[in-house]
This record gives sequence, C-alpha cells and structure tokens, in this order.
Amino acid sequence: MQQLVNLCVTPEPGHLFGNWQEAHRFLSQLQLDGFEIGPFGSVSPEPLVSHLNGRGRGLHLSFFPEFYQLWSSARQYHTAGGVERMRRLYQLDTQEQLIERYRSQFDLASRVGAEYVVFHPVLCHREGVYRQQFPWRWQDSLRLCAELLNAALENSPFRGHLLFENLWWQQSFRLAERQEYDKLRHWVNYDRCGICFDTGHFMADQGDLSNHATGIARAVAHIHRLDLAPEIRVLHLNASLGGALALPNPNRNVPKGEFWWELEQDLNHISQIDAHQPLRCSAEVLVEALSPDFIVHELRQSSLSQWRRDILIQQQSLTSLRMAATG
Repeated sequence: MQQLVNLCVTPEPGHLFGNWQEAHRFLSQLQLDGFEIGPFGSVSPEPLVSHLNGRGRGLHLSFFPEFYQLWSSARQYHTAGGVERMRRLYQLDTQEQLIERYRSQFDLASRVGAEYVVFHPVLCHREGVYRQQFPWRWQDSLRLCAELLNAALENSPFRGHLLFENLWWQQSFRLAERQEYDKLRHWVNYDRCGICFDTGHFMADQGDLSNHATGIARAVAHIHRLDLAPEIRVLHLNASLGGALALPNPNRNVPKGEFWWELEQDLNHISQIDAHQPLRCSAEVLVEALSPDFIVHELRQSSLSQWRRDILIQQQSLTSLRMAATG
C-alpha cells in the first residue's frame, strides 16, 4: 500500500511549487510514495516522463460534468447556451474535441507509467449543483459516461486500471447501491475496471453527519453491505461535514449574475459541501477492510504550510498501519 498526494500538472507541478525539485522534496519530507497527477489543459507527455521520474502512480481524468451538452445521444438534455458554457469553462466546442481530450489523457497516463486513472461518472448542470434535482436517472447518466469512455479508450495504449470515483450528486455515481457499479462494468468496454472510493464524497452524501468517526464507521458498513471491498483499489482520503447542503431541495436559491461571478458562487457552494479537510479520526478499520493499493491524501491546497500540516494530521489516522509497514 502506497501513499500519494494529488497534484495538478500543466506540465509544471501545481501552483505551490516553483519547480519539480521542490515537488519531489515535498514527497520525501512527508515520506510519500508519489503523485496522482491531474492534467490541466493540453499536457505533453515528454517533459512529464522525465520530471515525474516514475512517481506518477495515478492520473485523475479531467472532470466535465456538463459534457452532455456536446453529446449527440443526449440531445433531450441540451439547454440554450450549453455549448457556449462548455467553450468558456473548458475550451471545448464539439463531441469530437471532448473525446480527443480524454483520449490524450489516457495516452498521457500510459506514457508516464500511471497504474490507474480515475474518472467521475457524473452529469450535473448548474441548477443541480444547488438543488440536487436532475431531468435524468442515474442509469441515463452512467450510460452516457460509458459511451464517452468507450470512445476515448478505442485503440488506446493505456493498460492500467480504470477506476470510477463516487460523488454525492443525485442521479449519478454515488455508490448508493451495488447496481451502479455493475451497470458501469457492463457498459464500459474495458476489462480492468474498479473503484476509487472517496471518503469525503461519501460523507458529503450523509446529510446528518456531525463527526468524522461516524462517517468512517458508516463507510465501512456501507461497503460491506454492497460487497464492494474487492473492487476498491484506491482510497481518496479526506473529510467533509457539509452534507446538509447536498440534500435535495427544490427551493434552494441559485445565484444569478455575470458568468464568472456565478462560477465563483458555484465553487464556493461546492467547497462548503466538499471541504477536503484532513481526517481527524482513525482510518485504520476502513483501510484494513479495503486493503487499497494506494491511499491518496486529497486535501485542500491553499498554501504549502497548510497543505503539509493537513497531510501530517491525516497521516496520524494511519499511524499504526505505517508502523506495521516499516516494522
């Protein structure tokens, strides 16, 4: 079991490091094994291969929850201005561009030697961010995500694991029931599939949660009930107590204003739900139940000192496991 941190690459290493030497020094100081990289924009593989030096263990595919606005078989969900919104947010205009963006990221994962990629099987529109009500069923959203993945994976050199990550958004991949995963496995034409379980996203789906320990206990019971432990290869470790804001509410206000102001309000609302706080209780029972290949400390990154402090806090939740691994 290896411990990683998530890192955006452009291909420069995120916004807190001046260069790759600083990024690798950060890993060594915290006794971490590598990175789960998240490419931003168009990233060439060549410089990353040398800069990562074998430490790019995973790759998080880009997240475009409104991609259905470009998808031909989802025309019943298209809205006025949807393509323009995709253009402004993600620099994407067509279904073909979207497929090529993902195809290039699968290729990047292969080139840097990533053992897995993570994908959010989710559809969401702006109103749904606040009200958690959508015009589709979870079966519809997962089928569209499978169509996108199948198109991007066709003739791909990637041979690692494709992992589906849970989120709290209704009518998408929440892992509320076992059938969600089974349907994806059936629809996605790729043999090496699995799950990336995010503890903070699971907690955000618990509207009455008041402490981290209860969230971990519920996660263990839930995974056992669905018999999913053997499918979970990666654990995104963090915590959230903002689930009350993620409960369906048709009357919740949706802020209206200038485009970029609206986006700022949306991101603030999401960050209240999904705060990426460090886990402040033992995670040992969860890790022992799952035996993941990788634990990713996926935490907020406001400053280098805050990020380091939060990782150290969260590593305390794994203390006896670390001692057993080194003893």
